[in-house]
Amino acid sequence: KNIDDYFQQKLSADDRKVFEEKLTSNPELADEVAFYAHTKAIERENVLKERHAEWSSRKQSDNPFFSFGKIATGLAAMLVLAVGYWFFIRTDVTQQTDLYIEQNLATLGSQMGEADADSLELAKTLYAEKKYTEAIAVFEKQIEKSPMVIEYLGLCYLQLKDYDVASSYFDKLETNNEIINNKGKFYNALVLIKQGKTQRGERQLKEVIDQNLGGKKDAEEILD
Repeated sequence: KNIDDYFQQKLSADDRKVFEEKLTSNPELADEVAFYAHTKAIERENVLKERHAEWSSRKQSDNPFFSFGKIATGLAAMLVLAVGYWFFIRTDVTQQTDLYIEQNLATLGSQMGEADADSLELAKTLYAEKKYTEAIAVFEKQIEKSPMVIEYLGLCYLQLKDYDVASSYFDKLETNNEIINNKGKFYNALVLIKQGKTQRGERQLKEVIDQNLGGKKDAEEILD
């Protein structure tokens, strides 16, 4: 019933928001919505075809190449796409993001000129061993000595799925002018996607690309 009410614009603004949030995090509900949209599209196409047959019996089009049936099919496809596009994009972008994190953020690279390199290397080793809490304890002692530690801490919390804390560090990273290849905005896009806010995350990845920011190549890889 909620699905039907949603498409009939019968839900309140709050209920509509709750429904859309569930839609981004519940694959079963997304499948139901896609099926609903597909069914309605077929129904709409059949109605349009009936109207077309009725219309054709009364009047012939002035343009012999004009096909009302094609318009009906096009409208039906648009209806499916309007609802289903975000779902398929969401699934693809989410999978690509998970794959990127798994393949590219499993370890932390070395940076030239980092202070207290031994301590940082210890923290990076702990990170590579997925001992993120222990790595955080070491990184926090170095946060005043290297701006890159902000990034490392954010990545630790990203791996721990503590997305709010991760985002707070990436916000600090994004506003830090000392870092040349600053990936703060890119990492925040990953956080949004992991939180299920896929459309916002996708838009932010596109902004990274359009503004030529740090992580541009990685954003292109995820959206490819």
